[in-house]
Amino acid sequence: MDKRDSLFRKEAIDNRLNRNLGTIRINVPFNYQLAGILSAVLLVIITLFFCFAQTSEQTYIRGYLDSDGGIVTVNAEAGGLINQAGVEEGQSVKKGDVLFVISNSEQEKTKALMNNLSQKITNLKREAQLRKEHYHALEQLKKKNYISTSTLKDTELELLEIRNKIQSENLELIKYKQSQSELVRSPVDGVITNIFYKQGQVVEASKILLHIIPDNSTLVARLYIPSKDIGFLKKGAQVIIKYDAYPSQRFGFYKAFIREINLTVLTDEKEDKPIHVGEPYYKIKAELETPYVNLYGKKENLSHGMTLTAVITGEKKKIWQWIFDPIYSYYGDVFS
Repeated sequence: MDKRDSLFRKEAIDNRLNRNLGTIRINVPFNYQLAGILSAVLLVIITLFFCFAQTSEQTYIRGYLDSDGGIVTVNAEAGGLINQAGVEEGQSVKKGDVLFVISNSEQEKTKALMNNLSQKITNLKREAQLRKEHYHALEQLKKKNYISTSTLKDTELELLEIRNKIQSENLELIKYKQSQSELVRSPVDGVITNIFYKQGQVVEASKILLHIIPDNSTLVARLYIPSKDIGFLKKGAQVIIKYDAYPSQRFGFYKAFIREINLTVLTDEKEDKPIHVGEPYYKIKAELETPYVNLYGKKENLSHGMTLTAVITGEKKKIWQWIFDPIYSYYGDVFS
């Protein structure tokens, strides 16, 4: 066997053995090629997106619409029964117009005091009349020198004293008559809103009867931003407004611009407002770009007290910066 093999060269034997194998080809399916190309393109797109695309952080805060100069509160100076309430929601009023007539809650007691005063005044008038007649009689005696001048003067002083008492009691009677019913008048020109009491109801002293929005007042947005989000907020910054009464999906978004930032931290307990924040906050005033919404092609005026959500857009950064910011912050704290 070894001898036979030695008759041929090794190369010839190898060539003989591999003659029928042919050329080896690796066929890759077209689907695999397409998937590979698409994967490469997608990888490039993702890389470019992370390198060049920018985004910004958005903060959502709550607020409501208010009059720029605030609203005027009308209170009851004295408690009692509301006999007359000549006001309606949205009604225009002028300064001095009567809004309510309130009867004194202690009307029976006041009537008794008034009766006592009236009787006292009647008695004083009778006494004054008698003193007057006595004075005239003394005048005749003085002319005949039967009495001294000092006696006549004393009687005159007594008459004046009684007249002063009558005047004082009359003023007191007028005071009680006025206290029987209080006329609540409008302190400003404006529009009635938030009526808390109606005719026939009993109101306590110093309770709020209604609010008045002064004429020529401008609507502004009162915004309440949590203290943790106040960091980079600046005056003049633009915010996007979404009104709760007009869903943004149907009626769109509206612009406003920050005009004032209150630097005092407040809490819900320290301020009366129509919304609840639930954490310490700063108060912001924003000027509306338009005081209306586009409602099916018509301009619908906004109303005082409407609640809203404001979207505050923060600093723009590239995607990769947002991803690596926590790492930079961590190592910055470590090595600082």
